[in-house]
Amino acid sequence: MRRAFTGMAAVAALTVYFPAAASAATTSTAATSTPNTTHGSSVPSWTIQPVPLPPGATNAYLPAVSCPSAASCTAVGSRFETWTNRPWRVTEGELAEHWNGSTWTTQATSRPADEGATGTLSGVSCTSAASCTAVGDYQNRSGNYLTLAEHWNGRSWAIQATPTPPAGAFVSLKGVWCTSAASCTAVGYYATGLTSGPGATLVEYWNGSTWTIQPTPHPSGAEVSILTGVWCASAASCTAVGYSVGTSQASLTLAERWNGSTWTIQPTPGPSGSTSSALSGVSCTTTASCTAVGGAIESPNTRLTLAEHWNGSTWTIQPTPTPSGPIDDSTGLHAVSCTSVNRCTAVGEFGKGALAERWNGTKWEQQHTTSPASHKLLYAVSCTSSRTCTAVGGTPGNIYRSDQPLAEHE
Repeated sequence: MRRAFTGMAAVAALTVYFPAAASAATTSTAATSTPNTTHGSSVPSWTIQPVPLPPGATNAYLPAVSCPSAASCTAVGSRFETWTNRPWRVTEGELAEHWNGSTWTTQATSRPADEGATGTLSGVSCTSAASCTAVGDYQNRSGNYLTLAEHWNGRSWAIQATPTPPAGAFVSLKGVWCTSAASCTAVGYYATGLTSGPGATLVEYWNGSTWTIQPTPHPSGAEVSILTGVWCASAASCTAVGYSVGTSQASLTLAERWNGSTWTIQPTPGPSGSTSSALSGVSCTTTASCTAVGGAIESPNTRLTLAEHWNGSTWTIQPTPTPSGPIDDSTGLHAVSCTSVNRCTAVGEFGKGALAERWNGTKWEQQHTTSPASHKLLYAVSCTSSRTCTAVGGTPGNIYRSDQPLAEHE
């Protein structure tokens, strides 16, 4: 249901940009981990938790999750309803699920008054069980895609008005971070055309009553630039990551920093020998310690996972294991969550299966995931301690068939 415009198709597989729809049945799954031995050291593994689908949904996916505590997680995404009468018809709507420490339940979301057949939530940030902000986009009845923000107050989800850049025909918010209920930063992009044309990064800020646009720089020579993940220490300190695409259609990693008054681009390296690279998610423990993850293409038959670390002055690449196995266009790490400079967990996909890796302060190690037999990947992760994380995702591919979204816990 998501449309990509010219210049993005070459790198869509490296990021969580327009995650592929999950197919669904009556329940989805999540996972939890217990210690096991992997690569010669004690590394947690993941177990699956059942996640319900709302009534009437035939499939769904969850591209974002936020856990203010181990007993409270909120995941958001999209639900699909498919009619099999000819011609096929699919509608896409906003989805929110909540974990209370023992069970996932579906929460009713709000729908914009002018929404057409498409709406999705792509990012969520919770400061408590009673305060979450989710962002995404929806297609209005005129065919344009507009930004969407909703807030959970402990009882219900309500829409917050968000601005649209002038002449924006395709506008989307992909990630959000809140330091309080009255301070949230959301990132994404906008384009002047639905299927082609230049695109630029977008940042919007919530001050407790209003969303406003913050100007962002456009990388030199880029036709398209997108921010997909953000982390903030305060209203005056944020780091966002994503990628840019030039005339060659190759992508380059992108990081930008907010100092309270201005967004500036931070130089980021690409893996040596790579032809394209992108960052999808970021997590920081201090303003001088951030980890960003993504993926890279080294050759037509080689996809790599990617992790980079910010030490307060420079981004450097951290070697990551790329599992051996079948080549898959979506190989990469989609999200990361750090609880200290020595503990980060990243999730993504490799070889048509879920992928999880952990940073122990010295190196990244692969974790065992308990994915179903069908093609499942993990889009997002949120950790409340060094050994307690929740990850969510789903099945990319054909939205017309029935299958289940995915959630895992360690």
